[in-house]
Amino acid sequence: MENQINVGDQNTQQIGQNPVNQSAQFPEKPTVNYLVIWVIVLIGLLLFGFGGYYLGKQSSKNTNLNQSQIEVHKLKNIKIGNYEIVSKSKYNKGWEEVMYKDNGIREAKDTSMVYSVFSEFYPTYTDPKAEFYVNDIKLKEETAEVYFGGDETYFTDRMGTTGPYNYAGLLTFALTEDPRIKKVHLNIRQEGTHAGPTSPQGRESYIYLWTEPMLKNASSQGNDQAREILEFRSSP
Repeated sequence: MENQINVGDQNTQQIGQNPVNQSAQFPEKPTVNYLVIWVIVLIGLLLFGFGGYYLGKQSSKNTNLNQSQIEVHKLKNIKIGNYEIVSKSKYNKGWEEVMYKDNGIREAKDTSMVYSVFSEFYPTYTDPKAEFYVNDIKLKEETAEVYFGGDETYFTDRMGTTGPYNYAGLLTFALTEDPRIKKVHLNIRQEGTHAGPTSPQGRESYIYLWTEPMLKNASSQGNDQAREILEFRSSP
């Protein structure tokens, strides 16, 4: 009996020593960093938004460009002005003005006829036998692109100081007679002593060739340069 009791006690002690009371150990769940996730999502949305905006702008730009090119090709009855550079003098001072000639305006039926109508008004400017001549005229959006043949140095180096200015001014007035054509671009490729490549220019760039009525009109609207030119021409 004692042996059985002792065995029972030993079993009880062993059972008591079995770590049933100890809490079970489980691996901790990983902590989710929601802030990092939101930052990543936000950056993705921003990149997606900017990408869509950029592509939309590019698409709109290309569409507008194509539309402008289509509208240029559809132009009809394009006016070409017939001008000449006239020397003026007063009080021992001299200057040049761009003035209408007889039969001052003709119309090109469409864009393909602009060069031929220009040639009728300005045969010496388009003569291929000349050292320097207008070889072609193309319309691009609101600009007349003028291309040349011959020796460019005749224009850039051998026409003197005022020669290139007057030459470019005459072309600009002639080709902007039509209000749909705003500027003229002379496609000069090399830099010279007196002239070189330029950006497209409008009539305002040749204010020193303006006639008195044009200057008075501009002066009345607050153009100080026009007022100064009028004062120079009229003062003794």
